[in-house]
Formats: sequence, structure tokens, C-alpha cells
Amino acid sequence: MGFCHIVQQVCLLFLMLAWTSVQAEENLESRALVIATEKVAISSEIAARIQTISFLK
Repeated sequence: MGFCHIVQQVCLLFLMLAWTSVQAEENLESRALVIATEKVAISSEIAARIQTISFLK
């Protein structure tokens, strides 16, 4: 194994780690968006129920 081969392997490893990091960050952002959307949906449902209860009184 020559020096160039080692450098190529290190570069490949670095690129793989960088790609994995980007994918993990995108995954976290996607999860955060889903959670925020769920919270909005739940808040809207609660508000609608409160409005219905207030209307019935």
C-alpha cells in the first residue's frame, strides 16, 4: 500500500462521514417539521373543541 492509496482511503472516509452527517442533519430537520405539524394539528383540534363547548353553553 503506497502513500497515495492511504490518502485516497482517508479522503473517501472523510467524504463518507460528511455525507452521513448531512443525512443525519436532514433527518433531524424532517422530524422537527413533523413534530411541529403535529403540534399545530393538536392545537387546532383543541381550539375547535373549546369553541364547540363554548357554543353549546
